[in-house]
Amino acid sequence: MKKRAKKKSAKRNLRNGSLVVLGVLFVFTLIVIGSVIFSDKVRLSPGDEFHSADTNEDWVISTDERTRVQDLWVGGEFYCDSSTEDGYAIGSGDRTCDPHDSDYAVQDWQLDATNEYPRIVSLFDAGKYHINSDNPDGFGLGDCSSGDEKCDGTTYFSCSVSVHDTDANYEPSVVEFIGAWKNEGKVYGKCGITEEDFHSADTNHDWVISDGEHNRVQDLWVESYSVGYHCDSSTVDGYAAGNTDRTCDRHDIDYNPQNWDVDTNEYARSRSLYDAGSYHINPDNPDGFGLGDCSSGDEKCDGTTYFSCRINIHDTKANYDPPVVEFIGAWENKGEINGKCGLENPHSADTDGDWVISSEEYNRVQTLWIAEDYHCDSSTEDGYAIGLGDQTCDRHDIDYLLPYWEIGTGPGANEYARARSLFDAGSYHINPDNLDGFGLGDCSSGDEKCDGTNYFSCSISVHDTEAKYTPDIVEYIGAWVNQGQVNGKCGYSGDGGGDGDGDGDECDTDSDCEEGEICDDGECVDEGCTGDVVSDCADGSTIIVYECVNGELIATENQCPYGGECINDVMEDCADGSTIVTYECVGGELIATGNDCEEPEETNWGVVIAIIVGVVVVLIILVVILFVILSKGKSLSPTSVIKKPGTSPTTKVKNLK
Repeated sequence: MKKRAKKKSAKRNLRNGSLVVLGVLFVFTLIVIGSVIFSDKVRLSPGDEFHSADTNEDWVISTDERTRVQDLWVGGEFYCDSSTEDGYAIGSGDRTCDPHDSDYAVQDWQLDATNEYPRIVSLFDAGKYHINSDNPDGFGLGDCSSGDEKCDGTTYFSCSVSVHDTDANYEPSVVEFIGAWKNEGKVYGKCGITEEDFHSADTNHDWVISDGEHNRVQDLWVESYSVGYHCDSSTVDGYAAGNTDRTCDRHDIDYNPQNWDVDTNEYARSRSLYDAGSYHINPDNPDGFGLGDCSSGDEKCDGTTYFSCRINIHDTKANYDPPVVEFIGAWENKGEINGKCGLENPHSADTDGDWVISSEEYNRVQTLWIAEDYHCDSSTEDGYAIGLGDQTCDRHDIDYLLPYWEIGTGPGANEYARARSLFDAGSYHINPDNLDGFGLGDCSSGDEKCDGTNYFSCSISVHDTEAKYTPDIVEYIGAWVNQGQVNGKCGYSGDGGGDGDGDGDECDTDSDCEEGEICDDGECVDEGCTGDVVSDCADGSTIIVYECVNGELIATENQCPYGGECINDVMEDCADGSTIVTYECVGGELIATGNDCEEPEETNWGVVIAIIVGVVVVLIILVVILFVILSKGKSLSPTSVIKKPGTSPTTKVKNLK
C-alpha cells in the first residue's frame, strides 16, 4: 500500500510539475511577445514624418515628385526598392517595407484613380502640406489644420482655413480645406503673454487704453496729487490714492521717476497711449511700451505675406512739459516679397524656374516692353498679355518702377535694361535689398554657404552688360568661390579644433568657442552646469534636488525648499545609441522620462510573427511530450494490472518486478 501511495504521489507531482512548466512557458511567451510589440524602441505609428513622395523633405510636393507618384499610379503596382530615390519601384517584388503614403485608402501596393492619385494632386496644388493624423492619409493641405495654433516668440498664430481649389478629380467629388497661419499678434493667455505684460491701465487686456481706462488713470493722477497712491487689490486696477501698502509692483504709468506718484508728464504719456488707439511692448522706451502696433524696424509675417512697420509722428492731445515728439507705428502689408517670410519665387520672366533668364524668356520681356501696356492673362506661359485688361494679379517682376502696368515709357526703359542685365548675367538670385528683389549671378556681397565641410564665400565683380540704363548704372555680379575646408566654418576643425591659427588647438580663449562652451586646455567643451534645478513641490515633501557639483548636475535625495520651481530642461550626455534619462519641465515640475539617443526603429512584423509561431510550436511539442510522459505513468500504475484468481497482491507486485 505504501508503494502504491508513493506512485500516486509521484503521479500527482509529475502532473503538478508539468502544469508549472506550462504556466512558466505561457508567461514567458507573453513576455517575449509583449517586449517585441511594446518595446520603447519600436515605433507603431508614423509620427512626424515627411510624405513618401517628398523625397527632398521640404514639406512641398514638387512637380517632379508629383510626376513620380503618377508613374507609380500608371505602372499599376509597385514594390520596395531601396535603390530608388523614394524607395519604391514599379512591378511586383519585395513588400516588407512600409507602403507608400499615397497608398492609404486600401493598402494594396497600387494607387487607385478614385482617391489616392487625386490626393497627391491636391497636395501638389496646395503648395505645402503638414501632418494631420485625423485625415485618412495622415496629412493636411497647406501649413496647418483647423484648430491648430502656434507661437513665434510671444506672437500668437491661429490657423485660417478655406476651401481648397484643386485640379484633383475625385470620384465622387471631394471638398478639401487648406490652412494658412494667421498672425493674431500678442494675445492674453497665449504664447506666454500674461497679465504682467499688459500696461497696468489696460485692465481688460486688449492692447487698447479705452475711455474708461484712461479716465481711471486721470482719477489716480488727481487723487494722488498730495498723498501719492498705493496697492489696493479691491480696485479694478489694483491701486488707490494713499500711502499705506506699497508692497506690490508700481503702476506702469509711474515710470519716471518711480516714486509712487503720477506727475504731469506721466499722465501725459497715458493720454498719448489712449490717443494712439493701441499700444505694444517696446523695452527701448522709458515706460516699456510703444504707441500703435509696432516700432521702427519691426517686421512680421502672416503666412508668406510680409509686413513692415510704417512710422509717423503721433498727433496727440497730451501736454508734455517740455513738449515731446512721439512716433506711432502701423503694420504695412508689403505682400509677398522674395526673400521674406520663407518665400523664394523665381522671376516672372523665368517661366521654367531654373534661375536663368534664357534668350526666349528675355525676348518675351522685350515684347511686353515694345507693347508698353500689358495685363493679366493666365492662358499665357508667363501669365501676362500685351494691351490693357485685367490688372488684379501681381505685376510682372520687371515692372518694379512707376508707372505700373507698362514697361517702356519714362523710367520703364530702365526696367527693360534690368531684364537685359539679368539675361547677360547668366544666372540670378533673390536679393530683397535691390529695387526689383533680385541680384545678378549666384550670390550677393557678404553671402556665404556650406557644402558639407567646404566653405563658400561670394566673390563680387563689376558686371559687364549691354543694358542701356539712363543714367548709366554700375551693377555687380556674384559668384560662389570654394574656399575649401576653413577652420571655424561649416563645422570644420582641421587643426584639431577651429581657432584658425594652425597650432593644433581648437581654441585659445573662450571667444574661439560656440555659445555655451568654454576653452579648456585648447579644446572647446560644454561650460557645464550653470545653475541648480529643483522640482516644484509642496513644502516639506521629499523629492529629487539637482545640484551643480564640478560642472555636473547631480541628483540627490533632499527635501524641497519652499517655493522651488523648474527653471529649465536638463538632459544627461550619452553615447550614441545608449539609454539616457531626459528631464522635461511639465507644469513647473522636472519630470524624468526614459528615452533613447537613437531614433526609434520600425516594427519588423516578420520577426514578430516568426517569434510568435516559434513559441507556439515549442508549446505544442512540450504538450506532446507531457502527454507521452503522463501516458507512461498511467501504464505503470498498480491498478492497471489484471488480477489473476488465487494470486495475492504481493505476488502480483513481485511478478511485475
